[in-house]
Amino acid sequence: MPVVYVENLHKTFKQGSSTVSLFNGLSFRVDEGEFIAVTGPSGTGKTTLINLLAGLDRPTKGTIKIFGRDISSLSQDEMASVRARSIGILFQTCGLVSSLNVKENIRLSQEISGRNGS
Repeated sequence: MPVVYVENLHKTFKQGSSTVSLFNGLSFRVDEGEFIAVTGPSGTGKTTLINLLAGLDRPTKGTIKIFGRDISSLSQDEMASVRARSIGILFQTCGLVSSLNVKENIRLSQEISGRNGS
């Protein structure tokens, strides 16, 4: 079972009077132990893709599964629970505590989410 499974992903949105199609049938999978990098020029959908994978935004069409669970139809509370247990995101402007080192920031995040760190 892939850790991340994306099939036929579509995302459109309004920009002024125009409709912008960002993804038109994007499909991929990430298996356990694999690392991926999302790269590209500004405005190509990197942040939108990460937001979709994290359940912070919803696709126009398509399937997104995290550890086999389709996140597309989850409520906000259910998605928050999935994020707390299964998804880690480091934003461009992250909310790290500047007086803590990296390890301490990770531990703090784990404590807040109720997980034990190792």
